Amino acid sequence: MKKSRMFTLAAFVVSLSAASTILTQTVIMQRPLSNLGLSAGVGYGTAEPTIANSGNPPTDGELFVTRAAGVSDPLFRMYSALTGGWQTALMTGGTDTPTISTDIVIGNNDVDDITLNGPVTFNVFREDFDFVAAKYLEFDYTASVLTDAGHNIILMPTSQLGVIGWITESTDGLSAQPEVFATRGSLDTTSLVDDIDNDALELCFGCFSPVNTIGLQSSVWFDEDDNESAYCEVSMSIADISEIDSLWFGWSLQEDAANPPAFAGLNTTAFFVLSDNAGDLDIHTELNGGGSLNDDATEVWADAETHVLRVTALADSVTFTLNGTAVTQTNAVLNFDATDRAVCRLGFTNVTGDATPEAGVVLQYVEIGVSQ
Repeated sequence: MKKSRMFTLAAFVVSLSAASTILTQTVIMQRPLSNLGLSAGVGYGTAEPTIANSGNPPTDGELFVTRAAGVSDPLFRMYSALTGGWQTALMTGGTDTPTISTDIVIGNNDVDDITLNGPVTFNVFREDFDFVAAKYLEFDYTASVLTDAGHNIILMPTSQLGVIGWITESTDGLSAQPEVFATRGSLDTTSLVDDIDNDALELCFGCFSPVNTIGLQSSVWFDEDDNESAYCEVSMSIADISEIDSLWFGWSLQEDAANPPAFAGLNTTAFFVLSDNAGDLDIHTELNGGGSLNDDATEVWADAETHVLRVTALADSVTFTLNGTAVTQTNAVLNFDATDRAVCRLGFTNVTGDATPEAGVVLQYVEIGVSQ
């Protein structure tokens, strides 16, 4: 019995000693610990416990509420020995948004529901080209015109985009009606351009023609007067960069005319641009024909590489994102004019001086998001 009492008394002294150490630290207001130094409840303070500020290291699964200076709502955290850090738990309400640095698994089968109790930022229109029912026509629904004069459409009645307008510079005419969805999960542009010196192609997503005054008026994805923002994004690969003379993707005014296709000379634009056949990727903007403003995207596009390009148009600016990372803008800035309306385009020209150019431009998906 004496030994038992002595053990209990010793444990009590250890517990008091730990509590005394904790209470003398100004950042730790409360941290219940067992006689073994393990978490015995939810702690509270202005910083997570460390050996330096509390005398005891954090333990696996320990819970702590942090109320730091300048933070309007407490953050509820749990220590993970696996990652060696404090994880932020999701909380309802409040103004502080926790950062989630690991994968999130929502449900585990096809009947799990996802409920969003907040506003959705964008209406998203996306085409992954997995199951596309398509008809190739001229903008007036007659047979495609396969020469320079043709303003054609790829009509996709089951797609969220609905239609892709296209024009080609093909002086001798395409040899056959195109077929761009031969491979599931991609749009292959090969059949839209001939292997002819310096030929060109331009696509307009959700448009009846890249020259948007041709045919029926199309969806205008960005309206400076109505939209807070809109983005267009493409995942794309190029088989042979050396066969590309120039390539462009992004926003330009609805009424801009470019036939034969080219990005230079358009009135108002915000484009990613490959300006040579060495793969140098830049960003370009232009306002009211005032000259191209350029920044280096610090990427050299190599053969067969896939890159994701996103250009976001806002009322007073544009932004560029490459593979999920923002591109630094110094010169390439743009403030759309009032009443400006823009559509999303992608185009390229074949190299000069090559009798059989074959760049192999393939799109894996196209996505357009319009703010609500």
